[in-house]
Amino acid sequence: MERYLTVSSAKIASKGIASVAARVINLAELAKDLSIFTMKEAGAEFRKEALLARLSLLRGCSESAREIEDMECWLRKQEI
Repeated sequence: MERYLTVSSAKIASKGIASVAARVINLAELAKDLSIFTMKEAGAEFRKEALLARLSLLRGCSESAREIEDMECWLRKQEI
């Protein structure tokens, strides 16, 4: 994992961190039943909630019509 998370030693030390490995954990250690499927589901649900929140902010703004249409289209596809 450390080879993919390359940070300068000086930067790590300036934050008071011993190493990248000291700050990284394998998610499977926290949730034994974790799978790629559950991660995808959680990611899709998070995106859906974020888009719904953004939609509620944009609805009264006429300049955002295209963005609203794109978001609503994505949300409809998620319900299939």
